[in-house]
Amino acid sequence: MANRTYFNLDQKRLFKPQIQQEKKQEVVTKKKVESISISEEPQKQLWDMDLKDCVTKYKDTIGSKKRKEQLIFKPGGSFIKEKSETEKQKTEKELNKEINQVIRQTTKEFFEEIQLEKKQKENEKNKLNVQNQKEEQRDNQDQDQKQNQEGNQINEEKIQSQKENIENNTVNEDQGLLKKKVGKYQKSQNGNFVRLDLKKKYQDRFRGAIYMNQRKYKRNGTLKNPNPSQREQTQIDFQQLNNQGRAESYNIFIQSVSSGLLVEIFDDEENLKEKEKHDDLIKELVQKVNDDLDNKENYLNLLELVFGFTEFREGQFEAIQSILKKESILLVQKTGHGKSLVYQYLSLFLQDSIGIIFSPLISLMIDQVSKLPDQIKGIAYHSMLTSFQKSRLIEFIKGRQVQLVYCTPEIFQSDLGYSLEYFGKISFICIDEAHCVSELSHSFRHTYVILNSMIQNFLKNDMPPFLALTATATHLTVESVLKKFNINKSIISINTERKNIEISVSRDRDVNATLIKLLQSQKYKNLSSILIYCRSKYMVDMVSNYLRNCNLKCLGFHGGLPEQEKMDIQNKFIRNQIQIIVATSIFAMGIDKSDIRAIIHLNLPKSIESYIQEIGRAGRDGQTAYAHLFLRENDFHLERSFILSDYPDFIVMKNLLEKMKQKQEENKITYFISKFAEENFDLRKDTIYSLMQILERCSDDCIKVYPICHEKIVLKFFKALTDEQKEKSTFLNELSKIGRMISGSLHVNVIKASNILSMQPLEVIRQARNLFTELSIATETQEEILPFQIMKDFDVNILEKANEILQLHKSVALDKLNLMYILSYENSVPNFDLLSQNLIPTRNFYFDQYFRSQNPVDDILRILYDDNKQNINEYLPFDELDDDKHRQIQQAIKRFLHEETVNKNNSETHKIMQSYLKNPKILSRLFCGIQSIKYSYKEYKTSSIWSKSGRLKYEDVHKSVLNICLQILEQS
Repeated sequence: MANRTYFNLDQKRLFKPQIQQEKKQEVVTKKKVESISISEEPQKQLWDMDLKDCVTKYKDTIGSKKRKEQLIFKPGGSFIKEKSETEKQKTEKELNKEINQVIRQTTKEFFEEIQLEKKQKENEKNKLNVQNQKEEQRDNQDQDQKQNQEGNQINEEKIQSQKENIENNTVNEDQGLLKKKVGKYQKSQNGNFVRLDLKKKYQDRFRGAIYMNQRKYKRNGTLKNPNPSQREQTQIDFQQLNNQGRAESYNIFIQSVSSGLLVEIFDDEENLKEKEKHDDLIKELVQKVNDDLDNKENYLNLLELVFGFTEFREGQFEAIQSILKKESILLVQKTGHGKSLVYQYLSLFLQDSIGIIFSPLISLMIDQVSKLPDQIKGIAYHSMLTSFQKSRLIEFIKGRQVQLVYCTPEIFQSDLGYSLEYFGKISFICIDEAHCVSELSHSFRHTYVILNSMIQNFLKNDMPPFLALTATATHLTVESVLKKFNINKSIISINTERKNIEISVSRDRDVNATLIKLLQSQKYKNLSSILIYCRSKYMVDMVSNYLRNCNLKCLGFHGGLPEQEKMDIQNKFIRNQIQIIVATSIFAMGIDKSDIRAIIHLNLPKSIESYIQEIGRAGRDGQTAYAHLFLRENDFHLERSFILSDYPDFIVMKNLLEKMKQKQEENKITYFISKFAEENFDLRKDTIYSLMQILERCSDDCIKVYPICHEKIVLKFFKALTDEQKEKSTFLNELSKIGRMISGSLHVNVIKASNILSMQPLEVIRQARNLFTELSIATETQEEILPFQIMKDFDVNILEKANEILQLHKSVALDKLNLMYILSYENSVPNFDLLSQNLIPTRNFYFDQYFRSQNPVDDILRILYDDNKQNINEYLPFDELDDDKHRQIQQAIKRFLHEETVNKNNSETHKIMQSYLKNPKILSRLFCGIQSIKYSYKEYKTSSIWSKSGRLKYEDVHKSVLNICLQILEQS
């Protein structure tokens, strides 16, 4: 069977171009090729050709064998003619007659048969339509009539096109004799199609286009999608998605630039003159302040001119004055009290210099940049920007068009810090949310700990003054911040309580039902904006869906959402288009809205600092706001398990130090691969890195820990690495010697390159990325690593020092959680109904005593119970471990070991038993529901031992498990 191509008369489309041309060897003498134009009409696409255009081969046996000629028609109406020298010439009339006769005969036969079949089908369709019209409604009848009318119009157009095709088949030039006859059209099984013999070149050239048409039409020639507007709509949507991606990136860039840097095109000359006068007044007042730094009146005049305030709030003037005198300072103020005004005011004095502001959240940076006055020019440099947009911001910095640069410590460590050479003079460095520096704070960040050392490495000896800002800092946190940045002066606002916020706590069992009651109560139902805090992303999605099903305007907000979607949700909430936002505590901190009327906690916060900072989002405009907390014992035990999982014991730290010794290579940088380290140590990457940093501090410069980076960097070239590229870049030439070529790309080990070139790992990656702008060489990084270097032998006492620090951090975190639960319980009511009836008044949370005291837990417990910390367990939801519970633990462990060893042979059973019994800590953690990398919640949640401790303390459970394991080992 030869492959055939089908031509659909209704749709005028070609399908299945699977044609195999028969090859015939013919001896042809000297040939002459001519191209003769039949008509001047433009060429059509193959799938839009009419009948005459589809005739691509003609066969004729007229004349003798010596007189042969091949004529091939092109789609546009032109053809190529091949002649032999011996052929006889004929007149134009004779040639025209021969061609017209052949075409007329074939077309008449073909169309007569097709028209008969069409009439039969139309008659059958009409009969069916008559029957259906009686049964269907009037609307369906109108649609059928329209379809019939459209079908008649199509038939009329086809008949007219056929007549035109026949009339236009006349040739005015000499065409010679035809070599082959015209092949007759053969009908396929379906009468609506005919088979055409197309050339192989047409098959190859138009295979893709014909295949796409084949997908759009059925075998009988009808459209698969009867509504063509749907296909057009999908194409428009696809274009809109592409444009939307570009628009989102552009919008993020615009939001990362202050209004002072944007060009105002529609400003009149009068407005420009007024701005110039205003700028001149600001310069005059700035000069007066510089001339006399102790004159407060000049400060106030500048404050009123730019910001519109007549007085400073507590601590603002002292902080501004100390930075202008180049003295570092720590300012502790409650949320919404104007900490950001301090560095905004200082930016007015930056004519040829820059101030750097470190902030923990990208959304918070973008919000602060967008609210800068027109006189202050600032940018936010973050990871959401493209490489081109980042280079554009660097150009602003080079041109001295920027006064403030916002960034996170992470982007400064990996990217922006290597561009400080373009900054010029740096007048001051501000650390916003400075409590993140301290390991004893409620929101510790690893990059904040090494922030001071990073700045020193980049700036060398030219260190500017530091401005540390925070709203929540205990006595221990303040000491830690002052020590990290060598700050000698601090201003602490004692009044941390917000009197305009009404705090309430309830111990309801059914939180979901009570939450609806709370939102529909008289106090909450008419509030414009409400913020609900949840512990996890999963809980955010569950609660937001639940509230939407209850017909409440609510959206979820967490880190798993796309950046543009988060910004859209935040903007809707700020504009009061959404009443309720359910968010995690970290991402809710980036929402800056002054008129939030209520804060609801569905889970217990881990400390008083966290609770104050989270409820501080509400009532910033000074009006009445509400804060409600749902207190449950399960939340307390779950938070406690998180703390215990983040702080490993002495054995784990000893194992880590031994592995670091094994990696030592003659004073060279080495590393752990992150994913393998997590599996080997059964700890999260962040926890391992924090342990390495603790060991570094306790080693007396024997161990050096480098920032987290990548193991390999791949350089991708356009074609291949050339000698010209090596000559232009000495760094590239060195990398080519260190790395190796794989599939046209250069793979370089970052740590190997840093050791050979005597560079830090991040510096190697940065210079490799700069090759894109210099030589258009793309880069790609692979495998995250934890690099470190052992400089010299260290003392064994390093483990004892590190363990003391680790245990201190652990005890402080547990004490904060215990105090948060005790204060919440003392201020709670059994259920929301009692609270709504105002039967039980709310007591004091002792916020001022908490931040003022050096030992807040002991002091507050003395105030509450006239007791010492030794009896704190009496006020926590713990049960004592008696003999009955010890037997229950023993039975649960035996049942768990039996489940793990079912259907195992003797050797496997012995290994499993030894792994658990020789390390009873694993069983204790599983019994208390403390997960890790190897022993996760997903794998062990269905086991008979997971989280069966109830209200028992981990320490008591571990002692019981240890005794049980020893007994089993002795028996075996």
